[in-house]
Amino acid sequence: MYFHLTRLQLGGDHQIIEGADQPPRIVVDQIENFVAYLVGGEALAEKNSILQGILDNIPDTMSVKDAELNVIMYNKAGYEFFGIDPSELEGKKCYHLLKRTSPCNPCAGLQAVRTKQPAVNEKHVPELGKYLSCQANPVTGSDGRVQYIVELIRDITFQKQREKELLES
Repeated sequence: MYFHLTRLQLGGDHQIIEGADQPPRIVVDQIENFVAYLVGGEALAEKNSILQGILDNIPDTMSVKDAELNVIMYNKAGYEFFGIDPSELEGKKCYHLLKRTSPCNPCAGLQAVRTKQPAVNEKHVPELGKYLSCQANPVTGSDGRVQYIVELIRDITFQKQREKELLES
């Protein structure tokens, strides 16, 4: 199986492949088969399914973002919390989901990127009418730079309301 790959664009709803002497769809099939062969195919799909099942059973919102706060994914709880579909995330920064034009202040994600250390903060988010605890964990690449942020977001509104009631009594 030999071909010359002249153009490859992945992502979105399309793939464009041009290979010598073969129609594009055949080339795509060959690449997919080769990648599946390299990574164990069915075993990888099964591992991804198990991992997604684990993430979707975390009751708190969990997100993966890049270092510029572009959302890559949420777990099931995250999509439900924000009332969005995965298709709505393309090109969105986390703060865009709150209809903001700039990051939260304070932002645990930006702090984790800046310090390369886990960061935690609690804040009131008026757009949601909730208090949130945000824990951001940086994921660094081999070059030492933060490539991703894994963030856990917990709704602590009930806890904050109880604390306020205790202080008032």
